Amino acid sequence: MGSNMAEAHPVAFANVVKAKEQGTKVIHVDPHYSRTSALANVYIPIRAGTDIVFLGAIIRHLLENNAYFRDYVVNYTNAATLIREDYRDTEDLDGLFSGYGPESGTYTDQSSWDYQRDNNVQPLTDPTLQHPQSVFQIIRRHYARYTPEMVEQVCGVPRDQWMQVAQTLIENSGRERTSAVCYAVGWTQQSKGVQIIRAASIMQLLLGNIGRPGGGIMALRGHASIQGSTDVPTLYDLLAGYMPQPSALLSPVPRAEDSPGATTWGEKRDVPSNVLSQQTLAEYIDSAGQKLGWWSNFPAYIRSLLQAWYGESANEEDGNTSYRWLPKIIGDHSHLVTSYAMLDGKVKGYFLFGQNPAAGSTNARMQRKALEQLDWMVVRDLYEVESAAFWYKGAEPHPYATVDPSKIKTEVFLLPAAGPTEKAGSFTNTQRLLQWRDKAVDPPGDARSDLWFVYHLGKRLKQLYADSKEPGDRGLQALTWDYDMEEPEPGSRILDEPDVLLVLKEINGYYVRPQSEQERKAGEQPTYTLRDAPHVPGFAVLKNDGSTACGSWIYSGVYPEPGKNLAASRITGDYPYLQWGFSWPANRRILYNRASADPQGRPWSERKKYVWWDEEQRRWTGLDVPDFPVNRSPGYTPPPGATGMDAHSGTDPFIMKPDGKGWLFAPKGLKDGPLPTHYEAAESPVHNALYHQQSNPAAKYFRDRPDNRLAEVGDPNFPIVITTYRLTEHHVSGPMTRWMPWLNALQPSLFTELSPELAVERNIKHGDWVIISTPRGEIEARAMVTRRMRPLQINGRVVHQIGLPFHWGFQGKVTGSITNDLAHMVLEPNVSIEEAKAFTCNVRPGRLP
Repeated sequence: MGSNMAEAHPVAFANVVKAKEQGTKVIHVDPHYSRTSALANVYIPIRAGTDIVFLGAIIRHLLENNAYFRDYVVNYTNAATLIREDYRDTEDLDGLFSGYGPESGTYTDQSSWDYQRDNNVQPLTDPTLQHPQSVFQIIRRHYARYTPEMVEQVCGVPRDQWMQVAQTLIENSGRERTSAVCYAVGWTQQSKGVQIIRAASIMQLLLGNIGRPGGGIMALRGHASIQGSTDVPTLYDLLAGYMPQPSALLSPVPRAEDSPGATTWGEKRDVPSNVLSQQTLAEYIDSAGQKLGWWSNFPAYIRSLLQAWYGESANEEDGNTSYRWLPKIIGDHSHLVTSYAMLDGKVKGYFLFGQNPAAGSTNARMQRKALEQLDWMVVRDLYEVESAAFWYKGAEPHPYATVDPSKIKTEVFLLPAAGPTEKAGSFTNTQRLLQWRDKAVDPPGDARSDLWFVYHLGKRLKQLYADSKEPGDRGLQALTWDYDMEEPEPGSRILDEPDVLLVLKEINGYYVRPQSEQERKAGEQPTYTLRDAPHVPGFAVLKNDGSTACGSWIYSGVYPEPGKNLAASRITGDYPYLQWGFSWPANRRILYNRASADPQGRPWSERKKYVWWDEEQRRWTGLDVPDFPVNRSPGYTPPPGATGMDAHSGTDPFIMKPDGKGWLFAPKGLKDGPLPTHYEAAESPVHNALYHQQSNPAAKYFRDRPDNRLAEVGDPNFPIVITTYRLTEHHVSGPMTRWMPWLNALQPSLFTELSPELAVERNIKHGDWVIISTPRGEIEARAMVTRRMRPLQINGRVVHQIGLPFHWGFQGKVTGSITNDLAHMVLEPNVSIEEAKAFTCNVRPGRLP
């Protein structure tokens, strides 16, 4: 659901096909019938943007029919926890939760979502699940109206088809069986995408499908290393290992996991510069870390990161100096929001590494206009992509896309990049698995790896600022930046390629000082350099005293000693294949696998035996690396006032949560509410059938932007729902594949899929040219009239949907209209991703002039 796995992740889907051959039932719920649908046992068409109603009705069905896995739910989730009396639900406030500030468009006060606490510390619970303020009862009331009839009315899915999905999941869950959910950008690229995923999490927790073999929720992450790009990361609001990027804003809000009065500094708001804080490292740790659960180790992880980046300078003032060198966020600095800043002339320079916003980003026409406002831009890619050519070439055949280079001031530097087989390094894939690949050949000509470019750019910048006396340049001067190879790679003509294994060693972590008294001379504290330091064996040894360095704590253990790069390990062995690559953290293959055993530590069933408590050895053992303190017995009860991991009992498997429970109800951390709630897409053909609140109240709409006009609800000029998708033959916006003649022969041009009924309505024949329009503009495509798109009955009226791939542009051996020219830029509030999977359009026969 939310994924076309066969086409977007074909190698992974091969295993789904194998499972189906052995009797697994495969269900595909999607607006568009695809190769995934063709290979599923059951395909169910759904209106784009209505996933929460479909999933919410399953949640209601589980609760009302006692079809949930009660022993799992009572012990391993927060179902029994009591929520504060002043909490108000969307059922009370017609689509809003308590704490919403209409002036800001955000939930400015989330305190009412918190737990009721004993002496303001321990959460209060009711194991009978009968208390009206228990999470269990709140969820029952919240989803009471998410009925099978509502699924028919809102999603367009007949009741019997929906019931088939619900019943199949129930039959394939519990002690003996498990079911998995796979999703991709079909869920994430929506204005409530995070909450759709949350709805699936609630369903899976109720069914007992988290932390168990064959269960879970798999985010299908594509490209080369999208998972790695969030782990290490390239996100503006995170440091490596999912530590929050420090914020400079002085705007504390209550924390849910600790006692009232604690604050977090992570709220991002538009505030005057005179209220920016000069936070200390201790204050950052107090606000960003947790006193309960595994995140209590946060001080060791951030100190080790600072030590890796700044070396000896990280020890000044107990780390405060180096902490102040970290960039501080003062708002939403995500790519799409930055595009508006660029359009407004607030961004002067831009680096693009394998990214193509001129065709691949939402509202692409606006993206190209934004690029025109830059002073300079550096593009590193394998080919001259649209983002490198926008200044002299337009999106043909549009008459309004003609380009006059004399009026564009942007200076573009196109630098050739090495391809995947022309550089060494690791990929991190969907299931958190690091896999190493060796370089096969040198890149051609002047092409170089991304590592080469960033490293040598850094060396030049450090040289340029070496003599600066400005305080703001101290961080660059102190940055550890020595990854030269001791000797050039044998047989390579590139003599200055950095040592990629040295980079991996820093990410893994190393000892800065000798650890034993025998290694140290009395009164001396010798220090190692990255090159000569001993590797750390894993994140368990990281410390907050400056004696260890680590570039990403979750990857620690991938390179535990010289010559032992576990990402390069290729031993198949037995399930779960622990010697094939390295799965973070600690090489465990299933997160929260303590939940694969019952509260007494016994496997839920012999059939699903995975990790269990060995009473004779007094330790956890099993097929996988236990995701739990290995010596903690199931009967352990925390003493009063316990902190850190000591505060978790022997039956608290979700160690990253402060209460050790799987969160059915999220008391903190989300910007649009503690429970998933159905909102219509920002552009919708119908009004919200559940609430007067039409769409996500916390989403970012940019309504004041003339370049982001939106259709009204039920707008007769744009009555058709459009969803975008990927084809196997092409890759994302096409810059790597549109140059390949054999791929172009398989998928030569942009097309749109539409139903025979819609084709008759609009007098469109198969193969005709059609014009597709939205308030942002128009494009043209060939018509594919097919039963793969089906009209849906929505609240008594017919709603048509069309499908549109997004792989074409004005560069390459084949060209075509840019699908993303149609899309708007309404962003999901938690992660600032666009809504490209559900918006509205119109279709008519003909071609653009």
